Amino acid sequence: MKRYFALAAFAALVGCSHDTPIPNTPNLDGKCDEVATFDLDFARFDEAAQDVANASGCFVKTETGQTGGIKPNRVKGEMTRREAVQALIQGTGLKVVNHQPDQVTVQ
Repeated sequence: MKRYFALAAFAALVGCSHDTPIPNTPNLDGKCDEVATFDLDFARFDEAAQDVANASGCFVKTETGQTGGIKPNRVKGEMTRREAVQALIQGTGLKVVNHQPDQVTVQ
């Protein structure tokens, strides 16, 4: 059974700032495009996405049974929540499949 779990998301890339955009991150002028400062280092993607989501209004939609156990990248710095999600998953085999102003869908 597929389970989709909406999580709010933001995180930061080591050595990256808001002035250094992460590839493939559009600005849709929503909650996911607000800048925040992050220092995230989690063993599981679902934990990182949940931490990013806390009270942000930017949700990460994902099937936790398939994506939750994947080890995300450490993310540190100042960037948008959307950029942080992308930084978390770069090189992990996960990808963003849909961008909306207040939601990012990861598979």
